[in-house]
Amino acid sequence: MKFTFFDTETTGLQTRFDYALTFSAKTYDQSFTLIDEINLQTGLKPGLIPSIFALATNKLKITDLRNSNMSYFEMTREIHNYLMKHTPSYIIGHNSLTFDREILRSQFYQCLLPVYICQTMGNQEADTLNVARSSYTFSPTSIKVNMNDKGKPDFRLESLSSANQLDHTNAHEAESDVLACVGLLHKIKKNDPKFFENCLQMTSKKGIEQFINQNLVFCHSPFYDQKLLLTNCLKYGSGYFTFDLKFDPDDYLDLSAKELTKIVRKKSSPFYFIKNNKMPILLDLSYIKFIQYDISEEVLFERARKIRANKSFKDALQLAADLTEKDWPEGTTVEEKIFSGGFPEQFDQNLMKVFHNSDWNERAIIASQFEDPRFTELANRLIFEENRSLLSANVINQVEKDIHNKLHVNDNQPRSLNQAIVDFETFKEKNPGVDSTPLTQYEQFLKAI
Repeated sequence: MKFTFFDTETTGLQTRFDYALTFSAKTYDQSFTLIDEINLQTGLKPGLIPSIFALATNKLKITDLRNSNMSYFEMTREIHNYLMKHTPSYIIGHNSLTFDREILRSQFYQCLLPVYICQTMGNQEADTLNVARSSYTFSPTSIKVNMNDKGKPDFRLESLSSANQLDHTNAHEAESDVLACVGLLHKIKKNDPKFFENCLQMTSKKGIEQFINQNLVFCHSPFYDQKLLLTNCLKYGSGYFTFDLKFDPDDYLDLSAKELTKIVRKKSSPFYFIKNNKMPILLDLSYIKFIQYDISEEVLFERARKIRANKSFKDALQLAADLTEKDWPEGTTVEEKIFSGGFPEQFDQNLMKVFHNSDWNERAIIASQFEDPRFTELANRLIFEENRSLLSANVINQVEKDIHNKLHVNDNQPRSLNQAIVDFETFKEKNPGVDSTPLTQYEQFLKAI
C-alpha cells in the first residue's frame, strides 16, 4: 500500500456548499520515498462567495482566484483522476476525516463522480490528528506535543510541526500542510513502528472489526483527557456501542430498553460509541500501563465476559439505540441531498460515466436523461459554468434563479451577500493591522455582486 497525503484550502467551512480552492497531494511508497505529486488551484464559482475568514487563513486573494485557468469541474476531475491513479493507498490528511474528506465527497457528488473513492477499491483513510491525539497517551516518545496558553495539548498541525522541528514555513497552504503531515507520520513510524502499524489497522472497517473480535478488552483515548478501557457490546450502524469497564456492568445488565434509552447516548454514561469510518485508534492491553483504572485485569475480563455473554442485555441495548437514533432532516437543496437522496441507481451511474467521456455538446443532451432529478440539476449547473450557450433559455433562467437565491435570499447556503458583508466588517474590526490590498479586492468583489 502506498501513502497518499493530501490537503485542501477551501472557500469556507460548510462542507456541503464550500469547495477546495487549492488541492495538494503527494504519494509515497512504504519507505516514504516520493512517487508522485500534484498541486491544483481553481477559481471563483458562480453563486458562492468565499468567506473572508477562509481567504485570510489560506492567504488567497480574489485576484489569484480570478486569474486561475482551471475550472471547478476540471479541478475536481483532476483530483479524482489522481486518487484513482494511486489506488490502493492510505489516503491521509490532518483533520481530514471531519473536514477535507467531506469537502471532496461534496465535490465528487456535484461533479457526477463516485463519492466514496477514498474508502473503496482498496483505499483506506487515515487522519494524523487522530494518530497524534492517541500518541500523546499511548506513544509519548514518538512525537512531541506543545501545550497551548491554557495548559492543554495543542494538536493543530502548525503546533505539532513546531514541536517536532518539521518544516512548516507556510502553514495553511495546501502543499506545506501536506509536507507537515508526511513529516509527522514518518516520525511516528520511525520512533514507534508498533504503534504506527496498530494505527494503520484502524483505517478500514474490516481492520477495526477484526481487532474488536480478537480483543475482549481494549484501550482507547479519543482525547487527551479521555483514557478508556472498553469492551464491545453491540455492532450498530456505522460503528460499535462499547462499555466503559470502570463502571460495574451489574448496575446495567438488567435494565429494560426503556431505561437504557435514558442513558445510552449520554456522555456521562458507560456507553461509548465508536465510529468505524473515523479511524478510532483502538489498542490491545499491552498499552494498559498508560491507563489508571485501579481495577485488576481479572476484574476487567470478568466484567467484559458478563457483557458479551448477556443476550437479553444486547437486545435491550439494540432497541434503546434504535429508539434514540437521531433523525437527520433532509436538506432542501441539491447539495444537501448528497446522502439523503440515496445512492444513484445503476442506470444513472452508467450515465455519469458517459457524461465524463463526452464533449460538452453531448453532455447537454445527457443532462436531461438522468432518472434522478438531483443529477439533472447538477449536470445543468456544470454545463452552465462551463458552456452555458448549450442550455435552453428555461434551464439558464432556472440556474440563474438558484444563484440569485443563494446570494440574496438563503442566508445559510452557504453565505448570502448580506452575511458576507457582515463577516467582512467583523474581520476588518478584529484585524486592524492586516494588509489592506486583499481587503480592498474583496470589498470590490462584494460591490460587484
